[in-house]
Amino acid sequence: MAYRQIIENYIHPLIIYVLIGTLISYLLCRVLIRLGLFRDAKWRSVVYSIPFIIPFASYFFRQSFFLSQCFVFGDKPDVVSSWVCVGGNVLATILTPLFIASVVFAVTRAGLSIFAARNFAKRYGFVTKSENVRVYSILEMLCEKADMDIPKLVITKSVFARAFTMGYRSPVIVLSEGLINALDDEELETVIAHELGHIYRGDSLSNWIVVFLRDLMFFTPLIFFIYRDYSSEKEKASDDFAIKLTNKPMAFAEALIKVWKMSRGSIMDELVPFPNFVSHAGILDQRVERLVNGDFCLINDRLLGPVAFSVLVIISTVTLYILC
Repeated sequence: MAYRQIIENYIHPLIIYVLIGTLISYLLCRVLIRLGLFRDAKWRSVVYSIPFIIPFASYFFRQSFFLSQCFVFGDKPDVVSSWVCVGGNVLATILTPLFIASVVFAVTRAGLSIFAARNFAKRYGFVTKSENVRVYSILEMLCEKADMDIPKLVITKSVFARAFTMGYRSPVIVLSEGLINALDDEELETVIAHELGHIYRGDSLSNWIVVFLRDLMFFTPLIFFIYRDYSSEKEKASDDFAIKLTNKPMAFAEALIKVWKMSRGSIMDELVPFPNFVSHAGILDQRVERLVNGDFCLINDRLLGPVAFSVLVIISTVTLYILC
């Protein structure tokens, strides 16, 4: 197939779907959250994953109906669709080489993240209870309370405070000696409980998928704001899990501040799914504030969440189809 045909038949509609789909779904997410329809951080993190999924799901579902022209089921486009079509053709022509490069980059980065996680565990090895009674005893106690299998544990020699979770089928919690030595038992308990929250919801896999889709959609700056909100709610959801498990919000707030002061970025931040227990300063402020104010674990959107989520997906998809 000729290069121009690839642009017109595939890249052009995909770029249109990404640009419009992310904008529509993100605005709807913000509106519905502001209206209070999603009060649980777990559901808000799910909601903020919608802008990553809607454009691609809608595109692949409808791709069989697209021809090289900007028509939907053979009907002539209106004024809005005409402008969208023209703009999409221009953007597709300019961005196609970069889009192809982003696909290669996203695939390479995804492969490197898997390799890095495996190499990390192989390099340091897994800790047994006899090797670190203090940490392993806390881990065992928390897993029993949460009714979870005990994940593998890796302790690095770093003097900086680091804690993250990696692995999909066989999750691993990674802690640094700097973090372990800096925290008392209650603070360490809350940090480990937070990481167990990521494992409980399978955040490593979901975040790996979201990062892959984010890299594919590099050409819309909005996607990085969406990812920021998504990551923020993921961390808050794990914070809520930790407080529910330990009932020690003040110890957890102290741990957040201590770890932030002792943290340092590294290349691992770009490779592993959840690079560190603390995020950037803005998100850290929000997390500490909600812990101090007691704004955690207040709501369980068991009924309202799925209903509002379904409405959000339907409205985003229908609006996207109307415009495109």
